[in-house]
Amino acid sequence: MIWVLSAIACYQQLVFRYSGKWCTILAMRKRLMFAVLFSFVTVGQAYCQAYLADTPDGLTYTDPDVYSVYSVVINSMVKFRYQADAKIYIYDHTATGWSDICPTPNKKHEAMLALAVANYAKANTVERRLLPRFTLETPYELVQRVPQWVTGIYFSSIGFNRHKTVAVLSASAKGGGGTYVLTKKDGKWQLLEGWSDMGCAWAS
Repeated sequence: MIWVLSAIACYQQLVFRYSGKWCTILAMRKRLMFAVLFSFVTVGQAYCQAYLADTPDGLTYTDPDVYSVYSVVINSMVKFRYQADAKIYIYDHTATGWSDICPTPNKKHEAMLALAVANYAKANTVERRLLPRFTLETPYELVQRVPQWVTGIYFSSIGFNRHKTVAVLSASAKGGGGTYVLTKKDGKWQLLEGWSDMGCAWAS
């Protein structure tokens, strides 16, 4: 009888011990799953933020890539539309209303631009404030209103692809405007060679 009671006691201890370990394992698995899920959410939020290139309020551009892209476009515009020593005036906010770019006959460009164009349409639903962070070859000033005797430069917001290697934007200055496409190569933004907006540039 004693050995039966001892066996039962031993069995109960084993069941308790292993059930306890099993509960511990389940608890650890839950904690691990929660940690992994939290990490995915955090990384996802950061990734989306980087993709949109905005500050948390969504109203001010602070991303260095944004100003690098704008600077390349401005420097290219200045060479053809402004005197070398002329001061340029840039609107301190982006314009809204642009939702698409002109079609391109180059199928390679069309596929490459698909994500950036989609982001371009989304980015241009709101106005964003610009900061004096341009790297230009000529003096400039950010203004809310341009003086009557000069023509200012104003931009759309920028559409990026997910890896931020392609950028699409529209710009207007000195009587006309158009769509610009840039690619990032070796860490530097440059105008896409061979890009054409099929004569969709406009006069103003």
